[in-house]
Amino acid sequence: MDRDIHKVIGKNIKRLRTKKAISQEKLSVILKKNDKFIGHIERCERRISLNSLISLAEYFEVDIKEFFK
Repeated sequence: MDRDIHKVIGKNIKRLRTKKAISQEKLSVILKKNDKFIGHIERCERRISLNSLISLAEYFEVDIKEFFK
């Protein structure tokens, strides 16, 4: 189940990122993370912190709940 929620989060980050037409690398830079960070999160290879999710919600101008749907 733990991996399932991370898959959902990764899928939703990708959906929002694609909708905004921004690359994984650029979004990683905005978050001040390694340039491969977003790719790892979207493929469920790494876990994202709450602080990073909050930063993403602010960047995408969405409620944090959007990542869990």
